[in-house]
Amino acid sequence: MVTPDEIVWTRAGKPVDVEFEIDEDSYINNIDKGSAKVTVYGTGEWGGSKEIKYSIGPRGFLWWWRQCRPDFRRLTDS
Repeated sequence: MVTPDEIVWTRAGKPVDVEFEIDEDSYINNIDKGSAKVTVYGTGEWGGSKEIKYSIGPRGFLWWWRQCRPDFRRLTDS
């Protein structure tokens, strides 16, 4: 899932501080690798909605290794 910290709004190439909410029910294809979508709505001084498309890539070997490493250490310490 996308968090508000991962969304950067820009105007003319410069970051803009925008108040918005993520519609939790609007996620499409957000679990497996590939393309996904979510809808956000402006709040406060900002109105309207925007569908944001993003991609999910495969997890690499390092992610897997970091997940397994604590158990591996326990097995080798005995």
